Amino acid sequence: MSELDTYLYSVVRAVPHATREESLNIGVVVLANDETFAAARFAELDRVSKLNPRADLKSIELFVDAVRSKLPTHGRQTKIELRTDALSPSTLLDWSREFGGQVRVSEPRVMLASDPDALVAALFKELVAPAVPERRRLAHVVGRADILRAFDHEVATWQISPELIQPDGEVHGKTATHRVDRVFYTPRRQVAAIAEAISFSLEPHAVYGARGSLIVAADDLRGRRKGVLAYAIYADAPQDRIEDMKESARLFRAHDVRPVSHMSMGPIRTELASLLPV
Repeated sequence: MSELDTYLYSVVRAVPHATREESLNIGVVVLANDETFAAARFAELDRVSKLNPRADLKSIELFVDAVRSKLPTHGRQTKIELRTDALSPSTLLDWSREFGGQVRVSEPRVMLASDPDALVAALFKELVAPAVPERRRLAHVVGRADILRAFDHEVATWQISPELIQPDGEVHGKTATHRVDRVFYTPRRQVAAIAEAISFSLEPHAVYGARGSLIVAADDLRGRRKGVLAYAIYADAPQDRIEDMKESARLFRAHDVRPVSHMSMGPIRTELASLLPV
């Protein structure tokens, strides 16, 4: 399993209709929590003109250029502190609080990833590429039920035989019986993979409970049959929960649990394809 780490990301939004409170996501910025990776990806700005032909594209372009110029390098580097004016997590947070007008930056949120370049691509695809304008919405915490709905919707497109998927499944390990959110079976009815929904925005005790249940079940199942895959289908979290996510990353590494964002579940399909008729 590749090295798993925590990353902060912020979405850059154009707000060409400030009075309507409409916005359009135009880019995403991703920074490693340990300051060894920084990258940004932006869409073409002609989409902003389609939303408002009178939008001040020049000011938006200047902002985008400023973000790019503050990246220490594209991708990995030794430390962001090598340049005191370089982009940092605290810079993103300051911008999210202070920068207004036609460009705004969301408060940083935390993701887990072993491939930061793939994370940038996945976030861009999910949050920026659709080019759908949004009106301001009340903050919504993505809970376990939300994650499982998204997961089931995605899995339904994989054309796996329904009898090979068990919701709220009971599985038997070497020493105990465990209940997990989703179980995938091989055609011979052997457990191929288990999945548990974890929302890092919930209270810590809920996170620890779901995380612990998944890890214990995975370890016990592998005591009976090697090679069982375990997935933590998770929702990202605000920056103040980063310590919980760093601890989770360490535990997931130690117990070979794959964390997969509920926004991008393709990695699960890729792995299951070798075990199930996907």
